[in-house]
Amino acid sequence: MDWLTIPEAILRANARGVVLSGVEVQAAAQRHAFETRGSVTSKRGRFGNDMPIMNEMHPGYLDYWYGDFEVGCAAFDQWLDGVVGPAKLPGNDNAPAHRHKGTGMATTDAPYVEMMQDLLIRKQANSRSDAAKKVIAQNPELAPLTTDQDSVVRRLRDRHRLTYGE
Repeated sequence: MDWLTIPEAILRANARGVVLSGVEVQAAAQRHAFETRGSVTSKRGRFGNDMPIMNEMHPGYLDYWYGDFEVGCAAFDQWLDGVVGPAKLPGNDNAPAHRHKGTGMATTDAPYVEMMQDLLIRKQANSRSDAAKKVIAQNPELAPLTTDQDSVVRRLRDRHRLTYGE
């Protein structure tokens, strides 16, 4: 089994955008029953007279209090996935989260958007939605088979706005 020291667990969490303290890692380990080994005591004895006054910002704090305490790597990662979602695989950060250009409805809707523009210019429609409804009525291939007519109107209206502006 792989083990993480408290500083390693904190660094691993920070890399995923979660800010943790040593106390929070220890509390999560107890709450979620991670595999642990070692103890949360100082290397010099529990609460002895030699306890230095320091906070978590002090460079020696984690080593002093969590010197030999470790958590199971797999359990910690599983808990971290539950907090922030699964880790992204390296190399997928640049993958596009959209369709490739030319594969959407923009090219098929172009002639209908032009018809809408003609209706609006000739004052035969009062609004984009009205123009879209008239275009749908004139072109039965646009009549939705599986979706609501409002979604087709919205798509054409939004495409018109993108093409011709406000």
